[in-house]
Amino acid sequence: MRILGVVIILVTIPLTVLLAVKGVQFRSQAAGFSALTSTFKSISVYAPYVSGSPTLEYKKTSSSTWLPAYPPYVDGTSEIRGSIVGLTPNTPYDVRLTVGGIVYTGAISTKNDQLSFGTGNTYYVATTGSDSNSGTSAAPFKTIQKAANTVVAGDTVKIKTGTYVEKVTVSKSGTSGNPISFANNGDGEVIISGGSSCASSNLTNNFLIESQNYVRISGLTAKNASEAAIRINGGGNHIIDNNKILDWNCADLEDQLRAGVAAWNGAKNLWVLSNTISRTAKNTLMGDGFWTKNTGDSTGGGHIIAKNTIIGAYDAVGSEPEDTTYGGVHKDADIYENTVTNCNDDGIQPEGGNTNVRVWGNKITSCMLGVGMAPTKKGPLYVFRNVIVDSRPRWTAGQGMFKLGDYTTGRIYVFHNSYYSTNGADGFKQSNTQLGNMVSRNNSVYSSRYAIETTSHNGLPMDFNYDLLYTSDTSRFVKWNNNNDYTDLAKFQATGQETRGIQANPKYVNPSGGDLTLQSGAPGIDKGQVLPNFNDANSAWAYTGTAPDMGAFEAGGATPPSDTTPPSVSITSPTNGATVSGTVTLAANASDNVSVAKVEFYLDGSLKSTDTSSPYSYSWDTTTTINGSHTLSAKAYDALVNVGTSSTVSVNVNNQNTQVLTFTPTDDATIVRDFPYKNFGSLSALVADGYPRRNFLVKFLVSGVTGRTVVSAKLRFYCFEPAIVGGIFYRTTNDLWKEGTITWSNAGATTTKVATLGRVAAGKTYDVDVSAFIKGNGILSLAIATPSADGAAYYSKERGGVYVPKLIITIQ
Repeated sequence: MRILGVVIILVTIPLTVLLAVKGVQFRSQAAGFSALTSTFKSISVYAPYVSGSPTLEYKKTSSSTWLPAYPPYVDGTSEIRGSIVGLTPNTPYDVRLTVGGIVYTGAISTKNDQLSFGTGNTYYVATTGSDSNSGTSAAPFKTIQKAANTVVAGDTVKIKTGTYVEKVTVSKSGTSGNPISFANNGDGEVIISGGSSCASSNLTNNFLIESQNYVRISGLTAKNASEAAIRINGGGNHIIDNNKILDWNCADLEDQLRAGVAAWNGAKNLWVLSNTISRTAKNTLMGDGFWTKNTGDSTGGGHIIAKNTIIGAYDAVGSEPEDTTYGGVHKDADIYENTVTNCNDDGIQPEGGNTNVRVWGNKITSCMLGVGMAPTKKGPLYVFRNVIVDSRPRWTAGQGMFKLGDYTTGRIYVFHNSYYSTNGADGFKQSNTQLGNMVSRNNSVYSSRYAIETTSHNGLPMDFNYDLLYTSDTSRFVKWNNNNDYTDLAKFQATGQETRGIQANPKYVNPSGGDLTLQSGAPGIDKGQVLPNFNDANSAWAYTGTAPDMGAFEAGGATPPSDTTPPSVSITSPTNGATVSGTVTLAANASDNVSVAKVEFYLDGSLKSTDTSSPYSYSWDTTTTINGSHTLSAKAYDALVNVGTSSTVSVNVNNQNTQVLTFTPTDDATIVRDFPYKNFGSLSALVADGYPRRNFLVKFLVSGVTGRTVVSAKLRFYCFEPAIVGGIFYRTTNDLWKEGTITWSNAGATTTKVATLGRVAAGKTYDVDVSAFIKGNGILSLAIATPSADGAAYYSKERGGVYVPKLIITIQ
């Protein structure tokens, strides 16, 4: 019966079943939950409260083992709210909640973090173009605004290198899966500027997105705007990624809304990823790095603000209004792995509703306060695994690790944070009246004033335990509810708090250098509490030893990012002294002690392309370069913007009357061993998978080659599902197959191995060298398999547009 069921599904929706193992499908929630929502790495859970203490569990849909999540929060007698964290992107999960004898089950997939452009037309812009042109690569527009006026959903604007002094207003929307995109063409830096300098800026914004949806801005430099660099007026589902956003608020007015990225009118579901956001040309008291403002309970939320480097803002991540249930980033939002330095107020400020908001893995240095959460009106807010160093004074205000209070009534969880400051700063710092409903576990605090200073509780529970607390001020230790008599841990424990806490120097490895990992024998090792989904064996942060360590790092675990170590990078192809012609793949290896953020490729010292994921490569059309000697180099960047530069490779370009021929397949299809007589030739995917076994075939009819010399021949595929081995390519014995009739049973045998494609990542194109197998006109028929059980998926010719497979032959 099970086999029959699968066959039926394959007949009706074969692509869904074919790709189910890859997590392409999205499952909807079941009845019972009020809502299930997801980000890349988290799930938000909402359910009606019945009675008793709720139990929350989760599992990957492919697994049979339920795992415990941290107990969700019960808001009075009305609603259960909680988060599941540390999940795998683009993966189906099942969720189970047990409360009052009732079991709720539901399913949802995490969001896909492999970003892609739309499938529509591509328009080009160049400083040498004309707005009377058609917008092709050969006849580009002159202004980005002309392209913005031309595009429709799914279209991409590729902007060629140069400086564009203009304000780009986007007044059209993309759709889910088909955004309107503005992207770097790959031939050098693209600068969109409000003027030649911040002092001469006369344009309000670099980009203005007016109440639209699904717009992506990628790989550009936006600078010298008099207000916000990128302003979003409502709408949502926008992606701002891999940009440099520099020196906004050139008017230098005291408004947080004058931000690097400013979202007005309750914009929803904004993904701000891997950008450098830096304001150094003007007074850093003014303007946030990212700022959002909501207008009601149905607005805002769903944001992912991750892996950005933010320098010299007011709040690096800020928001308004702060004192409402819909304020701040509102709900269902993740703020993680950002590097924040030199901000004048809060490093990260999730102040407002904070309903299932998660803040983790951020490193915050030289800000007045690390994380501001005054107030949290609804919750739960999860603040965990953050590193906060060198809180600094501003005016006469105090400073600290966390800002608390301001009539907080929503639940706050603070777990596994590490803090170090020597300039008169507190650890936990209440800045406004009325604090309550807070749980603290496994934090490590080195302060130079109070380790904890709270001044006004509101009667809601305060639960502090398993924290390591230390101050270098011998006259202070803890002020609790405005009582400063707690000069040591024993006295504080008399309140019922920190019964398993520790009062000791945490013994960080190099705190003045920002390294808050623990020395061998540090007092916080193995002294923490096990927290399901936050440090247990099944979590993304599993502890070692007999118990979790206190603080952000597990002793013997991963080393924190270095502030000074640059990545290493080398060009692996072409080799030094090589003669090249036609289209050549530039390839580089790059590594870092933490991670590589991007690799840039340079030709004769000019930036040609940027790649943000391994393997790092760039297809260089040498016919656009004059014959003769040229130099190639690469630069690798880490998240802290440390830069490593490769050795120079010299090559000789020799294109003698070359011609580039491009062919698309006459036929392509996936074949499936478990369904030997089923044809899948109409699908838009080509899948190679080791288990369950799938191969794909592709066939080209080559013409115009006989009698000419083949300089190079490359197959090009666009990957949308990653794998460790992208494919092993073989010649087929049967060249007469057709995609409408080919099956596993009639595909025939393979012969010569052509090539092996290594690790592939989603959202990238890959070239396979087949030069040795193109001798003249005729048929090139290949079968592609892989031993990888994770499988690889590429678009077929049925996909259409720029993603179809290609055979590119350079002849002379």
